[in-house]
Amino acid sequence: MKLALRVLAFLALVGVAVVHLKIAGNYKGVGKDPLSLPDQFYAQSAVAILLGVALIAAPRQAVWAASLLFGLGSLSVLVYSRYKALPVYGFPPGFQESWHAEGAKLAAVFEGVTIALSFVGLAITRSDD
Repeated sequence: MKLALRVLAFLALVGVAVVHLKIAGNYKGVGKDPLSLPDQFYAQSAVAILLGVALIAAPRQAVWAASLLFGLGSLSVLVYSRYKALPVYGFPPGFQESWHAEGAKLAAVFEGVTIALSFVGLAITRSDD
């Protein structure tokens, strides 16, 4: 079961990465380098892949916790940006998205699955210690 949980969490993180890589090009010119929205999406994708690989290679409590925090942070920013303008340096005043933006709902699903699986993985590794 632990291997299946790690693989599913890895796939959820890969899903987060793929969605963000796919939509990054839609936001060229939003924000200023190196904090532009595409730059943030590329960084988010890289972190998601690194966490996924770490879960497969070394499913320690710290890695599960990092994956959980990554999912919570990603989903929080996504949901916030649907209802409020992002207060980020370099963004146009009032920059806000809707749930109809490409990839928004799919990213939310992958991030939610990442949160759930990471929470279970963290609980299992805590009980093993």
